[in-house]
Amino acid sequence: MIRTPLRYFLIFAVLLTLIVSASPSALALDTIRLASEQVSGEIQSMTRDEVVIKPIGGAAVRTITTDQIISITYTGQPGPMQMLVSQLSQSNYGAITRTLEMDSLKPERISDERIKAEVAFYSAYAAAQSALSGAGDLEAAGASMRDYVNANSNHWRYYTAAQTLGELYSAVGADDEAIRAFSLLRDAPSDEIKLNGAMAQAKSLMAAERYDQAVPLFDEVLNAGGTSDAAKKRALVAEVGKISCNARLGDAEDGISTLKGIIDEGDSEDAELFAMAYTALGNCHLAAGQNEEALLAFLHIDLLYPSQARYRAEALYHLSRLWGEVGQGDRALQARQTLLSTFGDSTWARKSAGQ
Repeated sequence: MIRTPLRYFLIFAVLLTLIVSASPSALALDTIRLASEQVSGEIQSMTRDEVVIKPIGGAAVRTITTDQIISITYTGQPGPMQMLVSQLSQSNYGAITRTLEMDSLKPERISDERIKAEVAFYSAYAAAQSALSGAGDLEAAGASMRDYVNANSNHWRYYTAAQTLGELYSAVGADDEAIRAFSLLRDAPSDEIKLNGAMAQAKSLMAAERYDQAVPLFDEVLNAGGTSDAAKKRALVAEVGKISCNARLGDAEDGISTLKGIIDEGDSEDAELFAMAYTALGNCHLAAGQNEEALLAFLHIDLLYPSQARYRAEALYHLSRLWGEVGQGDRALQARQTLLSTFGDSTWARKSAGQ
C-alpha cells in the first residue's frame, strides 16, 4: 500500500508533466513565434507596430515589434489555421486558397476579430501573390488587398499588406497609387520596414520614368549599410536600381560594366536580383544603342527567370521588338503573344497593344 504523502507526490508529478508537455493550444494560450523563440501567454493589445503579450508563468509583460513576428497562434483559433501558417512559409498560395474553403474558416463562423483579420490577410495575400506571378487577376487581387488594408489598420500584418498592395498597383502601371501605398511603410518605427518602403518607392518612381526622384531613395538604401544577408541583398538591389536610373539619365556605359560584375560575382539562384540585374543591363544597352546586347540580356530573363513575372513582362515587351530588328519575326511574334496571353493586364502588355 502506497503511503499518502508518496501518493500525492506521484499525482503532483503526473500533473506537472502534463502541464509542461501540453501544447499552447491545449493551455488556451496565444503564442507569438519569433526567429529564435516562442512567447506564449495572453495578447493584451495589438497595433500595426507592436503586439503586447503577458507571458505564461507571471513573467513581465513583453512588447514585441511586428517586424520580429513570424506568426501568431490565437486562443481558440480553428485547427486549419496552422495549415495556413505552414503553407505561407512554403509560398504555396494555391494550397492556401484551397484551405480557406474549409467551413471552419468562413468569416461568418469566426467571432474573434483578430482571427477574422488573420484569415482575411491570408485570402488577400494568396490572391495577390498568385496574380503577381501571372496566375491570377491583378485588378481583383488589388481590390481585395485594398479592402484588407483599409479595414485592418491595426493588424500586425498591416505593413506586409501595404507593401503587397503597392506591388499590385505597380504591376498594372498605377505608379502614383503604388508610391502612396509604399509611403505607408515610411511611417513605420522599424528601420527595416522604412528601408523596404524607400526601396519600393524608388522602384515605382523608376517605373514611372521619374528617374531623378528615384536616385535619392536608392542612395538612402545604399547609405543605410548593414551586415545581415537581407541588408546586403537590399544594397545590391539598390545599386542595380540606381544604375538603371542613371542609364536613362545619360550614363549607361559605366553601368554596363558594374552590372556585369554583379552578375559574374553574384548567386545566380537569387532569381529576383538576377532578373532585375539583367533588366537593368538590357536597358543600359538600349540606352547605349547596343540593341543586340540588349536582346541577349532580356533573353536571359525569359529563359532563366520566367517566374519573375514583373521583369519577364518587361523582357517580353522588349524582345517582341528586338527579335524583329535581327530578322527573327516569328520569335518577335511569339514574345508578343506570350506577353499578351500571360501578362495581359500588365503595363507592358498595354504598351505592346498601343494603349
